[in-house]
Amino acid sequence: MRFRILVFVLVGMLVFVACGQSQPAAEPTTAPATTAAEADDPEAEPTETDEPEENGGSSATGSEDWIEFSSEEGGFTVMMPGTPEEGSQDVGTDAGQMGLATYQFTTDAAAYTVMFSDFPEDMIGAVDPQELLLGGQEGALTSLDGELISEREVDLDGYPGREIVAEAQVGGIDAILKGRFYLVDNRLYQTLVIGQQDAVDEEDIDYFLDSFSLNQ
Repeated sequence: MRFRILVFVLVGMLVFVACGQSQPAAEPTTAPATTAAEADDPEAEPTETDEPEENGGSSATGSEDWIEFSSEEGGFTVMMPGTPEEGSQDVGTDAGQMGLATYQFTTDAAAYTVMFSDFPEDMIGAVDPQELLLGGQEGALTSLDGELISEREVDLDGYPGREIVAEAQVGGIDAILKGRFYLVDNRLYQTLVIGQQDAVDEEDIDYFLDSFSLNQ
């Protein structure tokens, strides 16, 4: 049986983002970044950094069978295991009726998803970007009843973002969720992988997330 993200999960994320600015944001408990040298030497002293990590585009890992998918409407390009199924729906939120566009490809072990929604510009101007992104994070965790494992700030071409890793039970299966949220002007992008913990390849997850880029 293919591993699919339920629609209510996608909708739940958007609703929390749209309403999240009215909720007090929790203090993040992000661990200091780890350099490649520290990963090779566990005894090395950790190097702290206040700079968010930048999404650097496609990596060399991942299956050679993957395809490059580009959406003119969405303004993005990403590597996928196959041609994604496209969908859209309107979602009622406290910020008004909002459209949610989704692009998803599922394998036996995981679902790879990109989605985006456009927020009213006046709302974006009145909300701190990280607070809004925290709303998306909270929506993901609440919709899945997931346990947050890690979180950090990331960056995409200078636009603010967040990354989370979480664990959850989905249909009786131990699942892992890794996602990145980016706020590009008034558009919120969400790139997500949810899969079976003992089956999904972590290199494939990172290959997908790292490959996401904005069209020029």
